[in-house]
Amino acid sequence: MSQLFLPYLTVVGWVLGPVALGALWGRVGAPVSASRKLFNFAFYGAQTFITVCSIWIARIDRTSAVMPLLATSGWLLSAGVAWLVSVWLEHPRERRGAFIAVMSQSNNGFTLLGFVALVLFGESGLAQATYSQALNAPYLLLFCFPIARMYSKHGAAAGRSVRQVLFDNVRDPRVFLPLTTLSCGLALNLLGVPRPAVISSVIRPLIYVGTACSGLAVGLLFRGAQLSRYWRENLASFAYRSTLYPLLYAGLALAFGLGPLDARILILYGLVPSALLANYLAVFFELDTELTSSVFVVSTVVFLALVLPGYAWLSRLH
Repeated sequence: MSQLFLPYLTVVGWVLGPVALGALWGRVGAPVSASRKLFNFAFYGAQTFITVCSIWIARIDRTSAVMPLLATSGWLLSAGVAWLVSVWLEHPRERRGAFIAVMSQSNNGFTLLGFVALVLFGESGLAQATYSQALNAPYLLLFCFPIARMYSKHGAAAGRSVRQVLFDNVRDPRVFLPLTTLSCGLALNLLGVPRPAVISSVIRPLIYVGTACSGLAVGLLFRGAQLSRYWRENLASFAYRSTLYPLLYAGLALAFGLGPLDARILILYGLVPSALLANYLAVFFELDTELTSSVFVVSTVVFLALVLPGYAWLSRLH
């Protein structure tokens, strides 16, 4: 157990430390608009480069080939669950969009799931975690973006039809860069092009930098956990992520005969907390940023304090 302690502290420090610094930075006068720039760098800079380089060396074989589809099925199911829960909670439009964003996106990027996979399983774990989310960019840009647009002030709330919202999304230049880089990474992998060794020395520090920038951005948005206001949303997120979501992925891993590492990675998808990019969507489309930051911070603290130690211990045992 002692050999897990330092990696655990590494994850906790790099995930929560920047959030705390961002909150302090905001208190001394940093503009909230800085969060948009930080998110843009983390997503379009750090994460885009890491995605290409990690998928480049991911192991794609007979069993692991289905992992991106299995991961995406869980995200789509979660979006449907979030919409039903939001209707039951009688959310106003912008809060509903924020709740769907925060529930349908787990932290499966490089700020937590990839970070945990790298620390616990090495670069092979990071590569498989990255490959598993190969459809994350299409899911985010072609599904989450239009949903967020629909619930924004400038979407359906402003009288725009679903067709107009989808057309706006197609014209958004920010949709194409991640999709292009994803295609490049897969092409390099399938063509067997060797990846330069120097890239390994770049990926690890870039993960830390991207994680820090994302955390600072969330910290700037953070106005306290606000459990008295968002206790129902936080409870729904915790209940879903600690029961149905990981059980769904465990069942899929068993049904499709995934290997031990792939199964561990897929189950981790169901356990990780809300995504930093949910805050990005809320900022970009002017949704309820206080809800997304509350659920993100609360779910992340619960994950790091309770879920991650148990997951890491069981992963080492098996």
